[in-house]
Amino acid sequence: MLLKERTSSASASPDLTDLPSRLAWLDDRYLRNARDEAFEEGLREIIKIDADGKIIPEPVRDPLTGETKGFAVIGNSGDGKSAMIRRNLARLEGFRERTPQSDGNYLAVNVPPEATIKSLATDILAKTGYGKVASSAKAHELWKMVRHRLIFCGISLLWIDEAHHLLRGGAGRDLAGALQALKKLMQEESGVAVIVSGIPKLRELLLTDPETSRRFKWQRLRPVGAASDDAINIARFVTACCKKIGLRPLPIRILRNG
Repeated sequence: MLLKERTSSASASPDLTDLPSRLAWLDDRYLRNARDEAFEEGLREIIKIDADGKIIPEPVRDPLTGETKGFAVIGNSGDGKSAMIRRNLARLEGFRERTPQSDGNYLAVNVPPEATIKSLATDILAKTGYGKVASSAKAHELWKMVRHRLIFCGISLLWIDEAHHLLRGGAGRDLAGALQALKKLMQEESGVAVIVSGIPKLRELLLTDPETSRRFKWQRLRPVGAASDDAINIARFVTACCKKIGLRPLPIRILRNG
């Protein structure tokens, strides 16, 4: 059924007399599509599956080196990368996001435009509950602490969103150091699985270092074709949602080829 995808305990039917109730209900809807399926396939490349084929919170490791793998999700700004990743991770049984207030086995961090490799390491340490770090600490020292903290806290998956900001050039930037930090997250038996997401520039920057880029699988988000099955399903989904919250949907016309 189109409206059964949920991420919270919101009511199955909104109060049609209350606008906030209708908006909350609508915000809780999500229609899985081909992008979600591709993302799940990518996860299965870097995260283990059990005997029943279920994804479990443990990174896939190279049997010879013990190294883990990465998954890069690339798309234009506004393509919905972050929402897709967040919803898919939230629905995985046994996966819990780590926050300063609660334990968990995966960690999500957003990279602001002004971030440096040192500030990102500090942010990750803070998210694992680590106290204030010395301002004199070097970037490589902080990333060593990051790798230790991730394992100490039982983190098996690290998601770095807007990762292209970390790899930007310019004064005070260190592309080689940032690529090295990413690579080391997946090296040795202490490594974790890594998801990075960002705009197409992220792929270009990762490819500048073959030693780092070869560790990543790739997903490129593309626009939904006007005549695709996903477009048909989205049109039906929008119509069903409008009816549920008491709105009259605008006519949606999808042309099939042939």
